[in-house]
Amino acid sequence: MLLPWLLVPPLVLAAFWLLGSALNLWQSSWYGKAMATVKQRPIGMMFVGSSRVAAAVCDTCAEEILSKASGRKVHVLNVGLGYTTIQEHYLLLRDLWQAAPEHVKGCVVMMEAPCGVPPIATWQDSWVDPSHPELVGTVMHGDDLSRFWRSGTDLRAKLLVGVPVLLGVADLFALRSGFRQGFFQGGEQLLRTVGEKIFPGQPRDKKGSGDLIERGGIRADQEGIRMVRRLVRQQMERQSRERLDVKSLGDLWRRDLVLASLMELVHSWGGSFVLLAAPGGPAMDAECREQKEARDVLIPQVTARGAYFLDVHFPTTDEDFPDLIHLRGSRSADYTRSLINAWLSESRKSHTNTLSCE
Repeated sequence: MLLPWLLVPPLVLAAFWLLGSALNLWQSSWYGKAMATVKQRPIGMMFVGSSRVAAAVCDTCAEEILSKASGRKVHVLNVGLGYTTIQEHYLLLRDLWQAAPEHVKGCVVMMEAPCGVPPIATWQDSWVDPSHPELVGTVMHGDDLSRFWRSGTDLRAKLLVGVPVLLGVADLFALRSGFRQGFFQGGEQLLRTVGEKIFPGQPRDKKGSGDLIERGGIRADQEGIRMVRRLVRQQMERQSRERLDVKSLGDLWRRDLVLASLMELVHSWGGSFVLLAAPGGPAMDAECREQKEARDVLIPQVTARGAYFLDVHFPTTDEDFPDLIHLRGSRSADYTRSLINAWLSESRKSHTNTLSCE
């Protein structure tokens, strides 16, 4: 009697897809906005990372400084978004390069390295933040499913993301936020029900918090700030328990690093790859002090393979981070000017001049 239960998920997916098409519920996703921009114009510099990058980098300020330095118009694209992973960043950049190679050629990619520590996730690790598994669905294709399925991603996330991609209805990941939240909450409940029918007595996975699907960006309201502060404290406590043991890593390049794939991709289009330590606020100060050993060990391994590292001296106060981790908007222009000027100085020293311009 399991057959009816196994048929339910594909039928539900088809119904959601048809409903979205009929009622025009699609919206431009993180992926869709970046793709539309790249197809329209050449991109000289791209910022990749979490919502800290989205908050700290002023696109227009960067464009103004770069254009003045190069004597030509330089376009900047900031694809920083909360709850994204380096696997998702790689898949996004891959698609942008394949869709408009003439507009990506020579593009400088600046990627966040929290506390100055390079991301060391491998392709065998989870591809998603447990709070937002749908984000990977916006950048995945059928060809990615085999490696995705072999990864350490949670089984429910694999099903919620993999089945729509397999069935060719990945437009579900561009549903307007309220419908997307309903779909994923319903999908989670459905998978739990099916799992209990097939595997009675199996413990439920408590990881993640589904109520964050609506909150992938930065919230400036007081309730949102209080929520983020609470989540940041919980995250810092968890990270202190799971601190990176750099001595056990050895040579990073012996691992199947996503970072290595990403650097190879950027270098293939003639671009420069830059790691940046974005301002993280008081919530990250103690963590960054603890991570100094990891930073000192790992950064040389990355720069030895053609990457750059920028850690801009940018004085801040606690008041510059209303929710403990995101730089106040009124300071983003100052930070961006410091960052871009530091890059221009570094690129002159290394004779690097790889900006796609009009």
